[in-house]
Amino acid sequence: MTATFYSDNWILSHLEPMALANNVENIIFVTTKPFPEINKVKQVFPSAIQLKILGNVGARLFTFSMLALRNRPDYLIAFHLLINGIIAIILGKILGSPSVYICGGGPREVLGGGYTTENRIFKKIDEHSHVLEKILMRIANNATNIITMGNGAIRYFNDNGVTSPEYHVLPGGYNDTKFYASNIEKKYDLILVGRLSEVKRVDIFLRCIEELKKQGYDNTAVIIGDGPLLDELKKLAHKIGVGDLVTFAGWQDNVEHWLQLSKVFMLTSDSEGLSQAMIQGLMCGLPSIVSEVGDLGEVIQNGYNGYLVDDRNAAEFAKYVITILHETDTYELMKKNAIASVQPLVLGEAAKGWQSVFK
Repeated sequence: MTATFYSDNWILSHLEPMALANNVENIIFVTTKPFPEINKVKQVFPSAIQLKILGNVGARLFTFSMLALRNRPDYLIAFHLLINGIIAIILGKILGSPSVYICGGGPREVLGGGYTTENRIFKKIDEHSHVLEKILMRIANNATNIITMGNGAIRYFNDNGVTSPEYHVLPGGYNDTKFYASNIEKKYDLILVGRLSEVKRVDIFLRCIEELKKQGYDNTAVIIGDGPLLDELKKLAHKIGVGDLVTFAGWQDNVEHWLQLSKVFMLTSDSEGLSQAMIQGLMCGLPSIVSEVGDLGEVIQNGYNGYLVDDRNAAEFAKYVITILHETDTYELMKKNAIASVQPLVLGEAAKGWQSVFK
């Protein structure tokens, strides 16, 4: 198994339930970045000379390939099609082993040839490529299993002829002894968790806080995450007069602490699969105000545990913040509903899903 990941919480939410599956004996995970130990998971790292010659991605995939050819594992598993999934699928065909492609980012992983992803090679395309998109679809169609975060990605793949793999919706499993509603005093009204890249549209989040301020609400906010737009977003916050209301906390591995310090979770993204951070926020009792994109609507129900925003502008997001935080009793009711809505995603339940994948 291999993946590119930016936080321990992200990778643990997938690996922990997988390792808990009764029919999993062991997992060899090839990585250049260590993460906390998990029972039945062995972390394998490329050698220093491989890293020097091939770079992080090349060394990781070379090590993954050599281990696969030597050990002939029962399953070859990779997160994201570009480029981990491609290698796993090809090796699966060579070895006659089942390949599992975990589509964490939804349709954008293949849309237009992957030009909207952060893959260093494919994002250089700069425009929609029908040819590359068709090639990626053909490769995906050769996977044994495709794991998605929601049903929207399955519909997308099926509509584009990717009908051979067996599909499973497994958005991750979450430890409810770690992610839970705490009674500690709240420091932030709003929290956004995510990589600070263009697709996340954190500028809309900042504009929402500006709009709230114009309407007389000095709502505090914290942004958890790092990325290429960090400096630009900090400058924007000060330019529009909300620099004193917004904390840029950088990337944090103890995201549960920051969620428990906050009241409402927000995502203003152009594209999402099914956000892990949103699920973790719901487990901590945070109603969610999120873009109506990807598979977010499979969890969020308008007026129950949050709101889906179709017309994604600052005023619309601000409207729902006011509804939840500044209208009588709404927040406490939605807080209870948020926790109830994600009970099927606790670790034990998610492990059962992986048991159905491995046969």
